[in-house]
Amino acid sequence: MLVLTRKLNEALKIGDDVTVTVLSIDGDRIRLGIEAPEEIRIVRKELLEEIEQANQLATQSIYFLKEWRRTEKKYVENSFRQLKDIAEGREAQEIKAQEDEKL
Repeated sequence: MLVLTRKLNEALKIGDDVTVTVLSIDGDRIRLGIEAPEEIRIVRKELLEEIEQANQLATQSIYFLKEWRRTEKKYVENSFRQLKDIAEGREAQEIKAQEDEKL
């Protein structure tokens, strides 16, 4: 990391196209002016970190939602299968009982 000391209205150059100028100093706050071509994206680091964190949470949420849906689908399928088995078992018992009554 390069560490520089700048005074009010002093600047530094980054490459050929970017200039950073100290515009004001107020206690522990420093206002910087940045001149750069439009195609260079300038974002505060803490804002970028918040966006990345939000994206990670969204990705995790999508994963957990997909897993929940997959699990729920299996649960519902198993429940219907069990209900079908129970219904078929009762139907078979009723048919057997009717046949026994006829005898």
